[in-house]
Amino acid sequence: MDFIPKDRFLELHPDTLYQVRKEINMERPGEMKRAVNLLKEWLLKQPHLIKKDFPDFYLETTIVGTKGSVERAKKQFDKVCTMRSLMPQFFDTYDVGKDLAPYLENSIYLAMLPKLTKEHYRVFATKIIDVFGDSATYTKYFKFCIQMAEYAKNHDYVGSFRMVVDLSECNLLDYISKINLLEIRQVMALFMDGYGMKIKGIHFISQSRAIDALLTIFKQVLKPKIAGRMHVHKTSVELLDIIDKDVLPVDFGGNERSMKDLFEEWVEILSTEEHKEYIKHINSAGTDESLRAENKFNEEYAGMPGTFRLLTVD
Repeated sequence: MDFIPKDRFLELHPDTLYQVRKEINMERPGEMKRAVNLLKEWLLKQPHLIKKDFPDFYLETTIVGTKGSVERAKKQFDKVCTMRSLMPQFFDTYDVGKDLAPYLENSIYLAMLPKLTKEHYRVFATKIIDVFGDSATYTKYFKFCIQMAEYAKNHDYVGSFRMVVDLSECNLLDYISKINLLEIRQVMALFMDGYGMKIKGIHFISQSRAIDALLTIFKQVLKPKIAGRMHVHKTSVELLDIIDKDVLPVDFGGNERSMKDLFEEWVEILSTEEHKEYIKHINSAGTDESLRAENKFNEEYAGMPGTFRLLTVD
């Protein structure tokens, strides 16, 4: 595909497709199409993958997420399909407006921001606005994130992300006390290994001394390279040196709509019948492990959080 269909929410720069392909050395005419065809052919030959018919755009964004490597795209595809079978608690055809949003709107706002940075990065922002009722709020939050990730796989075209987490208005100790470390490990494995999310920076906004405890927790679940990209900002003003003002919401001193408004727009998008049908379709892409050689499963997935095969918890 040599053009990107215009999306109702996620905006791109006019040259995003070319620049993202150039960054992964796949800007030459026909090169991405050949890569997509190779991935298609591989899918048809995998007996343990239940679903084999994916849109070309979905396959292409998978290849973008692996920096143009078809071999890595194969492994990533296998992983996300396997995770749908191993961690079914995160995948379902939710009515986001009824099943998720009511549990979040008084505690947390989250959104992929509409505009890209000048480097063609997408910003994923979270704003904690109150204490969580219990740890189940985290689970609802993660499920909402997965819904957005699946939407982006079928509508967005970016190589990398920056994450912004505003903790300035919350009780950070309460926030930390409700963290489920195993669940965070599972979710980070899903986003990093399953969706191929490349993180350029994680930016926390907080003046609390408890932020060091939160960083220590994340260092346990993030790869050292990504953990080294965590930054703490005392105020949102510091973000303006890193992320364009037009990209950031007014909550962070930017020109974009508020986090509350953006969150509500995402709820509307993810509640459409079109999206629910898409999620039902994509969630069928699990695995039949009886058709996969056991040694291959052990080689790839033993020790993955939640498999309980050779799993050790510190």
